[in-house]
Amino acid sequence: MTLREQEKTIDTLNTKVWKLQLKIHYLEEALQKTRSLPEHAINQQNVQLRVEFQAMEREMKKCKKLMLRMEKELDHVTQTGEQEKELKEALAEKTAQLEEKERELREMKRRGVAADDEALRDAETKHREMEDHIEDLEDRLDEARARLEAEVSEGERLRDILDRGGDEGRLRELEDLNEELRQRLAELEDLVVQREEEREDLIDEIKGLQLKVEEMESRREAENMERSQSRAEIFDQREEREGMEHEINTLRDRLARMTLDLEQAEEEIEKKDVELEDIEAQMNEEMITREEQWREEVNEAKKQNEELRDVIQERDAESRELRERLSEHEADTDALREDLEALVTRVDEEAAEKAQEIAAANAEIQRLSDRIFELEDEKEETDKWISDAKADLEELSELVNALKSKLSAKKNEVQELTATLQESQKQNIAHRERQEELARHIEDLVSTINETRADYESLQRKLDAAKRQHEEELRKERQEVEAKDSALKSTLDDLAKTMRDLASREADLRALENAVTDARQLGASQSADRLGMQVEIDRLKREVATLDDLLQRARKDLDDRENRGRDRESSLDQLHVQKRELESQLAAQTQARLNLSEKLDAVQAALKTNESELTTVKAKLNEAEATLAKTQRSMLGSESQYRDQLTERNTLLLTIYQYMDKILGVDKTPKKAGQAETKPFTNFAVFHDNLITRLKSLSQVQSDFEKRCHEAEKRYADKLDSIRKMLDGKMRAIEKMESNSTKLADAKAQWRRKYHEKEHELESLKASHSGTVSQLTAARRTAPSESAELKSAVTRAITAERRANNHGNQLAQVEESLAHHKKQWEEAEKKWEARVKEYQNRIREAEEKLKRERQGGKERIQELENNSK
Repeated sequence: MTLREQEKTIDTLNTKVWKLQLKIHYLEEALQKTRSLPEHAINQQNVQLRVEFQAMEREMKKCKKLMLRMEKELDHVTQTGEQEKELKEALAEKTAQLEEKERELREMKRRGVAADDEALRDAETKHREMEDHIEDLEDRLDEARARLEAEVSEGERLRDILDRGGDEGRLRELEDLNEELRQRLAELEDLVVQREEEREDLIDEIKGLQLKVEEMESRREAENMERSQSRAEIFDQREEREGMEHEINTLRDRLARMTLDLEQAEEEIEKKDVELEDIEAQMNEEMITREEQWREEVNEAKKQNEELRDVIQERDAESRELRERLSEHEADTDALREDLEALVTRVDEEAAEKAQEIAAANAEIQRLSDRIFELEDEKEETDKWISDAKADLEELSELVNALKSKLSAKKNEVQELTATLQESQKQNIAHRERQEELARHIEDLVSTINETRADYESLQRKLDAAKRQHEEELRKERQEVEAKDSALKSTLDDLAKTMRDLASREADLRALENAVTDARQLGASQSADRLGMQVEIDRLKREVATLDDLLQRARKDLDDRENRGRDRESSLDQLHVQKRELESQLAAQTQARLNLSEKLDAVQAALKTNESELTTVKAKLNEAEATLAKTQRSMLGSESQYRDQLTERNTLLLTIYQYMDKILGVDKTPKKAGQAETKPFTNFAVFHDNLITRLKSLSQVQSDFEKRCHEAEKRYADKLDSIRKMLDGKMRAIEKMESNSTKLADAKAQWRRKYHEKEHELESLKASHSGTVSQLTAARRTAPSESAELKSAVTRAITAERRANNHGNQLAQVEESLAHHKKQWEEAEKKWEARVKEYQNRIREAEEKLKRERQGGKERIQELENNSK
């Protein structure tokens, strides 16, 4: 990463840290409001210790990363002198071109309006040439980077050779040289980035000038077409020319400022090198001091944790006591619930018994209604039979008096029935009134919940009495129906008797007719008899007339009886309707009773819940009073705290504003014409607009950062590929070393076998030597002639011993060389393993860094978008 990219990452991290600080600030305020003072102080100390510990760990990680990065950059840089020269030459050429451009602009100014077109065209061509030259410089820079990477790989190869050779002093010198070259390369990259930014600014300004020239050309064409130019337009053109001159002067000033900035940057880079060394020494000292402080703080935190554990144990004991109290309250509530359930079950059983009684009464009523329907069917049959008997009653005259008497009796019975019907209607009305009274009484029961049980029992007694009365009335009606049935049977018997009498009368009538015919046949001879018979016939005619009168009266009475029967049927229908109404009212009363019992249960449950709620409300009211007192006490403090927070918020916004000015630069934060420096407590709307403009510019910076991140990703991918290729080469070298080690082990085994063989030969030579020595001693004793042979044998033995010693020495040397090679191989293997792990860690860190930068860039974009919204 370049220094510019590192600065950008540091800025993003600072913004994130600032946001986290805000969150921590507000969370601490919330904790101060919610927690007590000792616990808050302990937690605050614990949080401070944790934060400092995390900060120390982060600084340690930063130091480690910095060390790794320095080592990584050592591997990547060897020679950059030529590139510096090329870049300086390119910068000199660029400055020369800018000076030429300034001269050309001055010439344009001198030539005036007539020569503006040609000068602008020349400026455009030169600008294009300048862009081509800048592209050439970029290509040369890319080539220099490629050459630098090749030189880096060559440096790594030389470093490997030096590692194998063991020339550590030379390696350190090369590393120091690489460090210096890397720093110079970073500075040059910063300069290149600055020049690229300046080039982009100049391109933007040239585009603006081109747009202005086009506007001038369009105005000139308009002038040529109209050929009427006013003085105001001439003054506008002059003002535009002056503006162009002012912009050219500003460009010239910026160029001079940029050259000065370059010189200052070089001086600052030299100062930064010295400061970096001082910072490293200070970091080491601070690390030692912070480690000691951290240990002390950890010990204090342990003590505080023990105190907190004691406090937690006390709170646990209090919570256990509260749980025991809660369990006791729950047991009491369970007992009350069981009592209520027993009462409810008892009331349900009583209601079930009453429902069974009501069902039995309904069954009895249904049976009576069925009996009434049967009686109605029988009545219809009797009506049919009466209609058939009407024809026969015309000839019945003698039975009219009896029928009249019976009809009078029936009238009396009908009157009695009407009286009973009226009484039943009155009773129904009384029942209705009683039902209304019961309904009013039920409403009173609902209003007076405390007297529900006594009223409920009295209501049950009244209902039982009403049921008994109703059953007695049903019995009376049943008896009346039975009496009516007996009366109907007696009337049927009377009708049968009248039918029999009617048949006998018909027989008498036929006999009389026969006698009349016989008398007619007798003729005149029997005139006296005829006169008597005539008298008798007249008497019979009179009797027939009287019978006709009686028959008409009987018919009238029968019609009256039928009308009364119809009235009776209508009254019976009314009684049925009233009975059904009574049944529906009884069902409604039973349903109302059930609803009342349910309402009573619901009201009792609501009462209990209201009581519990009342207790909780009282407790809450006490708590609210206490909290109100606390809030009243803390109101003054909160007001002052609110004022402090307001000032802190204003100062915080102002610091954010100023910090964004520092991030973006004063030149890149445009202001409106005639606008003074805004503050949040003077004009918040203008301050808000300025802040949004800065956020938009930050989003532009973020987009540039993403582009450079993509470029860095490509570079890192190329570097990773090169590192992987290097790892493959190193692994192949390790495999070669392993094969060499196996060959050395085989050679060692061969030398050992040879050594054992030589040992056996030495032992045999020693045995032969001892034999020769014994022979020599024997020969010395026996004969001096064998001295030459003995000398030769002795010399052979001595040479054999020397050979054996030489072989032993050679074997020892071989073993020492093998041990030395083995140690070297193990050390090389450890070095290669460490390097492989280091490369893997670097690759992982680079990937994680890329991921973090991507994620940070995305989060920053989202934050900027949200802030802009």
